[in-house]
Amino acid sequence: MRNKKFLRTCKGCFQKFDKQKLDRDIIQMGYDKENKKYIFNYLKSNLKEFEIQNVPIINMGKTLYICNNEKCINNALKKRIIGRFFGKELSEKEIEILENYKNKRI
Repeated sequence: MRNKKFLRTCKGCFQKFDKQKLDRDIIQMGYDKENKKYIFNYLKSNLKEFEIQNVPIINMGKTLYICNNEKCINNALKKRIIGRFFGKELSEKEIEILENYKNKRI
């Protein structure tokens, strides 16, 4: 149970961050059960303003957050955190999408 309403945790480095006041860029992940594919959103750090690259994940059940730095993404892939969290392993195409997000600045 979360103490604060908008507090989330990165699953790569387990640091907590406020979703409304992001101090670093975050990758938001969800799994679409109907289309059987992962959905990735890039949440840009919003110390000035809030911006979401794609359509936000709403009412999809579980949502996973990972920092966009190389260490967090490598930890999540190496330890199979994403596959265990959603119950379905990532395909090669989805791993490639995550690799492209490493240290990406839009």
